[in-house]
Amino acid sequence: MLTLEAVAEAFKQWRKERLRINEPVPARLWEMVQSLSSDYKIRKIQKALSLTTPQVNKYLKPRVKHTNIELTQNNFAVGTLNSKPDINDEHCELTLQGVNKSLQIKINIKNIAPVLSLMERYL
Repeated sequence: MLTLEAVAEAFKQWRKERLRINEPVPARLWEMVQSLSSDYKIRKIQKALSLTTPQVNKYLKPRVKHTNIELTQNNFAVGTLNSKPDINDEHCELTLQGVNKSLQIKINIKNIAPVLSLMERYL
């Protein structure tokens, strides 16, 4: 198993040996980082590897595309997901995006059904 410390050392070595300061992080390092995301929180990885928020958003946070987005009476956007969650995931992240506010929750997959039914009342 790859550890955060081992990847941090690989990043340290790459930064020491790179030719230019703006040289992009090699794909092999991003693969190492992505393998850590199941064992460590993203913020802990970001801090340990000195990654920028744009780098984290581009390489670590999955992008989900929505279709048929509609606005509810309470000004929340509701959409249909184009992708299915991985059945091996223990948790999922759910974001409710309003016009002026948003709510993001991380839920254990086993407990999502009752949470969704409660949230439906507010949409």
